[in-house]
Amino acid sequence: MHRILLQNPVVINEFFVQRTEAWFRIVIKEGLGFEDYWYRFEFAKSRGAIHFHSFLIDKRKSEVFHSMLDTVRDLLNAVIRDPIFSVDPPTVEELGALERAAAADYLTHLPEHFADISAEHPAGREATPTSGVEYARDAQGRPVLTPWVKRRLAAAGAPGFRPLSDEDRSDIVAGVDVNYTHIGNFYAWGPHEGLAAPSSRHALRLWPFEVPAESALDDLIDFTESACMHCCSSYCLRKKGKNMVCRMCFGNETKLVPARTFGKPATKDPGLIQRNGIIHLEAPRDHPRLVQGARELARGWGANIDMQVLSW
Repeated sequence: MHRILLQNPVVINEFFVQRTEAWFRIVIKEGLGFEDYWYRFEFAKSRGAIHFHSFLIDKRKSEVFHSMLDTVRDLLNAVIRDPIFSVDPPTVEELGALERAAAADYLTHLPEHFADISAEHPAGREATPTSGVEYARDAQGRPVLTPWVKRRLAAAGAPGFRPLSDEDRSDIVAGVDVNYTHIGNFYAWGPHEGLAAPSSRHALRLWPFEVPAESALDDLIDFTESACMHCCSSYCLRKKGKNMVCRMCFGNETKLVPARTFGKPATKDPGLIQRNGIIHLEAPRDHPRLVQGARELARGWGANIDMQVLSW
């Protein structure tokens, strides 16, 4: 059967098209309540894998989320219109606080109107060794940390690690950091960042309803490690000055890690980032290569779903 399918890409593509149509009709429209949507199919460069890009559009949902930006927008408009004579103009810190508050409102209301979007690993924030799992250990019996984990602990100010310079720290962390005990459960992360073995990809062979309830979290972790990590390649790396830069914003190319970039800096606060005149919601992040999205929704689809909340 596998041989027949490999020799007949038309069969694979037709199955994908019909599955996508069912997904949008049943999950996006009937389940999540979106009034309108648009999608198109593409085939990945070099690999040829079929996938889709889509917009989800709903006037009622948009009105809810756009209203959360009104305070920031009104204040900025007032300053832009009359920057010299504005009474007590806001500081950069005050504007940043308003932006973070608006982003936090977005995240709070997203599960109610759409889905819980996150850039945090489902293994949790606390670094906890998994019972019964063997890690490489040093002469004192302590797990041997990867170079990335050492840098992350140093950035968070963990005792026993030499502090990083401001420039090196900015590659690892954006803004105010969390306590070093809550930087992310790197014991459950696969390489090159974490200490766990590479994903078994078992989750990619199961439908969600086939997973026992007591195994749901382990299954979600396995799925996340299998399908939701960004590894840079010639597809996303672009020449910018003297550097090769990921156009998906996962950093500058380096020869030090297999993923080719160190990824996005961790952040405990959500933010609103403007790119090409469009505001993007950036959720709190603990893992540098995790693709932002609704993890449970992606698990239902059975493959990676990269999601952005846009406002313009």
